[in-house]
Amino acid sequence: MDKYELRNAYVQAKQDGIDYSISETEEVARDTIDKAANKEIDLATVKSVDIWVKHKQWMASKLAPKTFGTDKQQISLTGSNGQKLEIEWQKD
Repeated sequence: MDKYELRNAYVQAKQDGIDYSISETEEVARDTIDKAANKEIDLATVKSVDIWVKHKQWMASKLAPKTFGTDKQQISLTGSNGQKLEIEWQKD
């Protein structure tokens, strides 16, 4: 296996791992919603699952930012006359 094949195999394995992690997250979230609707679990468990899901989303956004996005807090636009317009906001 040459270095390009190895690199492609690594990239594919990394993507597969991220996809698996996210698919597992959806399954756990749906199961939690169903159990909460049937009052089979308490609020503390729901909150724990919420934190776990947010952690998985954060990890995916760091491992594959092009696919799962980033927390970009600035947008730059240029008007037809070339004037630059910037919009910034604070995340609370």
